[in-house]
Parts: sequence; structure tokens; C-alpha cells
Amino acid sequence: MHVELLVIGFGKAGKTLAGAFGNQGRSVAMVEQSDQMYGGTCINIGCVPTKALVHDAASRRDSDDPAAFYEAAITRKTELTDLLRGKNYAMLDTVDAVTVITGRARFTGPDQVEVTGGADSLTITADHIIVNTGAVPVIPDVPGLADSRFLRTSTSLIATRALPKQLVVIGGGPIGLELASVYRGFGSEVTVLQRDTFFAREDDDVAEAATAVLRESGITLVEHADVTEVVDADGSTSVHFTTQGGAQTVTADALLVASGRRPATDDLGLAEAGIDTDERGGIVVDDHLRSSNGKVFAVGDVNGGRAVHLHLVRRPPDRVGRTHRGGSAYDAGPGGHAQHDVHHASAEPSRPQ
Repeated sequence: MHVELLVIGFGKAGKTLAGAFGNQGRSVAMVEQSDQMYGGTCINIGCVPTKALVHDAASRRDSDDPAAFYEAAITRKTELTDLLRGKNYAMLDTVDAVTVITGRARFTGPDQVEVTGGADSLTITADHIIVNTGAVPVIPDVPGLADSRFLRTSTSLIATRALPKQLVVIGGGPIGLELASVYRGFGSEVTVLQRDTFFAREDDDVAEAATAVLRESGITLVEHADVTEVVDADGSTSVHFTTQGGAQTVTADALLVASGRRPATDDLGLAEAGIDTDERGGIVVDDHLRSSNGKVFAVGDVNGGRAVHLHLVRRPPDRVGRTHRGGSAYDAGPGGHAQHDVHHASAEPSRPQ
């Protein structure tokens, strides 16, 4: 299969570019590894579901049963994300020039990827390729942590239908503190372990006020906490850590790791395509978001979060995707409108689940 534009990852930037090019009649393939991620992080596991939970947690009354109230909130959150995911999928699937393929993409050459899913595989070549695979959580190298049965990421925690009784959060950044506040609102006992101070990048008065609000809500905040070991038992896990006051332990039935994210480039085969990466695995790009392979661009968190220039998104519709030097970054002629049927497993494999 050959297309003018191949997009790997159904995130905000990728879906916008795919739609723009497809609506111009240019042939586009959109590859997404999970049918639960159509539309990207924000609507599925980020901004939208967490803000829905923020709203519901804040509306819980003392008379509401915590476990039942939480389960109902998770149901509402799931219904919302299911709705938005379907709408995002339809936005591209209804464009004749765009083929949406669910599977795992890996570069096998400078302009070629192999997409696999189950027993199906498909080779795609493209004039230009956009990598939009986002980021994944960082799991610290702490003995017992990665193998703990109680380990949760932000994604898996908000998919859990049983309310944790005791939630321990490793990491006091925006994600960790937001979810700490949410779960405290639902009724969990919450402890947050932070390696340095909370809100270290904020002005002192702002940091003091925000910390006070969290503590007044009943959240235990521990600063200068260095987690040394995680030990599972039958129904809980023990998190061992040291502070300036010595060694301590806290138990939990859910352990959220929120200690940062890194670019999602594992097993993309970037070296096969001549694409350079930095020390965190992010794709190195220039001011036009072009990688060391001139045919491949990287957008969003996969390049370390380097932002596109504002004037790129303010161009008139017929100039979408052009560089600020005035030339087209995708200098191929208009494509046809033939729609590829991804339900056939021979030439075009069915959407692998």
C-alpha cells in the first residue's frame, strides 16, 4: 500500500493533519495501535476523563456511599470517552481518501513501515510520514515496584471500578496531585510521596497556599521522600521510603506511579529509518518538526513536546501543513479518492484487535 501521507498515532496533531490532507483528496493512512485510543490521549485517558472525575469527586456528598458513587462516576466517564472516541474515529473514517488501520507500526526503511496486528500484517510506503505516538509513564527503578500487583498508572487507575481504600502516589507533579485530589474527594485515604518539595517551580506564596488546600482536604503530603522498596502482601503493598527524618513505610491497595512520562518510541524501528533520538528516546526535530530523515516529521510528546509554530495553525485551510518558508512540506500532487477497505485481510488487513 502506498500513500502520500502516513500518520502513526491518532493524537490531536496527527488526526488534524490526516483530516486536512484527506479532505484535500490526498491519500492518507492513519495507523493507531489501539482501538481504545482513537482521538488520542486527551479524550481517552487525559484531559477529558480526568476532568469528568474532578467534577464528580467534588460533587460527592457525605451521605453518598463512596464505593457506589465512585463506580457510577467511572461509568459516566467511560460513556463519555466512548462517545468521543467514536466521533473521532468517524471524523477520519468517513473521509474517502483516509484509511484508518488499527495495528502496531514499525519502520522497516526510510519511507516504509510494517503494520502488524494478530496474524495480519501490512506494508505501507509513503511520500511523507508523521510520528504522533505520544508519551508513556516512567516507572522508576525501585525494587519490587514494576512487578507489584498494586501498581497503577494514570491510565489504569481511572479505569479501575473499585475505589481504593488507601492510595499511595509516587510523584507530586500535576498528574499525581490532580489524581490525589480526585481520589481523596471520592473517599480514599491518600498519601503523596515527593522526592523534593511540592510546587517547587511556583512562587512561595502560591506553593504554600496550594499545599495547604491539599492538606486541609485530608491528603498526606510527604516531601523529600526517596522510595527504596515495594513489598506486596496478600491484600496490600508496603511502600518503604526514607525522608530527612529516617526510614518509613506506608501501606496501600493501589500504588499510583506519576513520576513523569517519556516519548513513546520503543520498538518503532527508528534506526531502520535513519531517525535520530535524544537521551530520553525522543525524536530529534528541527524548527519544522522534521527529523534527521527528511521524509519523517515528529509532532507532540514524541519529540519531547517541541511545539509547532503558531503561524502553522493560523494558515488558511488550503495552506495546512506548509512550512513558514512558504513551501509545502508535503510536495506531492493531489491524491485520488479511492477508499481502501481495511476489513479484507489479504491486501488490506482487518482492524487487528
